[in-house]
Amino acid sequence: MYKSVLALIVVISLLSSCHKKDKKQLEETLNVYLSGLMTFDKNLIDHFPLEFYSDEIKDFHFTSPSIVKKGGCSTALLRINPDTVHFNEILLNAKNNYRKIDLNGSKNLIILPDSSNHRIVASPIFIPNFDKVNESEENIVNKSNNDYHIYLINTKPGNYVLNSEELKEKPYLPMDWEHGFSRGIAIDTTNQSIIFWLIIW
Repeated sequence: MYKSVLALIVVISLLSSCHKKDKKQLEETLNVYLSGLMTFDKNLIDHFPLEFYSDEIKDFHFTSPSIVKKGGCSTALLRINPDTVHFNEILLNAKNNYRKIDLNGSKNLIILPDSSNHRIVASPIFIPNFDKVNESEENIVNKSNNDYHIYLINTKPGNYVLNSEELKEKPYLPMDWEHGFSRGIAIDTTNQSIIFWLIIW
């Protein structure tokens, strides 16, 4: 029921504002987006938008949470380029409600997926590598996480793959943080690009 209601909301709201894209292609894009998003716990994806303006979606990438059981890293990434009004609304909400992370001055930052040894990191902050949603954009070839202002919504250790099965150990990660989730919003003010993320490891 949750999936069908969610799908209906997204399809109706976006198709009604559709001008540039073919409606069939847009509907296919939305179906793929929703299918990927629905593999995650609904409480962890509630910051992902369900209403879009025309041509706002630029790219998305999903890796199923089931990969975490095998020692992998699961991600949900959505990149949009909203108009100025919508961009400013999202930016203001992020500034007022979420914790801004200093990428350059943070010694406890861990970018996943990453196989480096982070056992000595205290109070880790996990963010994903945004390459998966930036590599398709020709004019953002050299774009990196440092181009974004990172706003962390929350992060917690534990098993968040909707499965009680024991997860494969990750001894290269900090003690008590071998598994967990992190979610937030990355904002590029220069290009008015916004990435919504969820990462489960």
